[in-house]
Parts: sequence; structure tokens; C-alpha cells
Amino acid sequence: STTMKIFRKLLLFGAAFLFLLAALTAQAQQPTQLTIVHVTHVKDADTFDGVICDSSPVTVRLEWIDALEKDQPQGQQAKAYADSLLTGKTVLVYWHKKDGYGRLIGTVVLPNGDTLNAEVIRAGWAMHYYEYGRSEYYANMELEAMQAGRGMWRMPGAKIAPWVWRKERRGGK
Repeated sequence: STTMKIFRKLLLFGAAFLFLLAALTAQAQQPTQLTIVHVTHVKDADTFDGVICDSSPVTVRLEWIDALEKDQPQGQQAKAYADSLLTGKTVLVYWHKKDGYGRLIGTVVLPNGDTLNAEVIRAGWAMHYYEYGRSEYYANMELEAMQAGRGMWRMPGAKIAPWVWRKERRGGK
């Protein structure tokens, strides 16, 4: 029944909350907050728009990873992957800060209990964004995707990190 489906989802979210809260609170310098977000638009593989329970708009940026930009080679495939996991879904966002653009910076739990951050990097569509903190977990996932030839790693040749791509597009600034 519909009530049982909702109940199961709440239980899953609760279990994911307890698991991630312990991990994220240990990493975060500020208290971790939980926000339920209904996804309305995927901007790229690490940023999306949505609405929270009171219908306020919000933009979320995935912590720990940096995905290919839309105008970067294979960037559209990266966006499509995130789109397939997010569009129209309600997700949990564990965040502890906002960036200079007002985006929530955090870890996103999908309805199936997986984290979007891990799924995007595991699929090979993102790199570990070590400029803002080191995570052995995400660094190992990036290496695993690279060795398995997933996502961007299946194409031969040097890869340009998304943060380098953006800097070059801004004229080196």
C-alpha cells in the first residue's frame, strides 16, 4: 500500500541519517544539518536545484567531489547520469555550510539509501575535490573508477580536472 511505501522510505531515510550523521559530524567543523529536498532541476553532475518542505527554493552542491562541467568533454554524459538518479526525486541533504553562491554544500542520500556523491565519483563522472578537504574514501573511489575505466576514464588521453577547466575558461583567474 502507499502508506507502507512511505513508511519504508522513512525508515530507510532514518537509517541513512544515523549512519551519515556520525560520519559527517566527525568531518564537519560546523554542526551538520539535515534538509529534505525535492529535486526540480539538475544543473550538472554535482549541482542541482530543488525545493524544501516549505516550498523555498534551494541549490545543492555535492561536497568532496567535482564533476565534469557541462561544456567539458563528456560533461553532458555526466549530467545525464546525475539527472537519471535525481530528477523528480526527494532526497536527504546533510550539510554544514553554504558557499559564496548560497548553495548548500553537503552529502546527498538518494531514496535507495546510496549517496549521490559516491555514485557520481564511482561511475567515473567526477574527481575527488581535494582542494576543499581530503577524503581517503572519495580518493579511493576515484582510483577505483579510473582503474575500472568507468565514465570519463574509459576514453584515452589526459583528463582535465573540472577545477582546472573552469580556471582556464576564466582566463587563468
